[in-house]
Amino acid sequence: PRRAALRCHASRGAAAPTSAFRRAPLSRALSSRGKRDYYEVLGVQRGASDGEIKKAYRQLAKKHHPDANPGDESATQKFQEASEAYECLSDRE
Repeated sequence: PRRAALRCHASRGAAAPTSAFRRAPLSRALSSRGKRDYYEVLGVQRGASDGEIKKAYRQLAKKHHPDANPGDESATQKFQEASEAYECLSDRE
């Protein structure tokens, strides 16, 4: 949960909580894992409203849902990526 919170803060442009355990800057850590920008994943602009984010997520979730694409690993991966992006961007603190 702590790592997810750090990722969420970075994707929204907010300052991430400081931690004595963090060794590398967060931006380097995210790029080294190959994560894409959450706004890019959902196909919305950075200033998108909660409604726009939700609409984009629902469209992607319906398109890439594993039940709609049985056996398609790329669709499952895209569904999981969209779910992670939506969870992060919709988590307003």
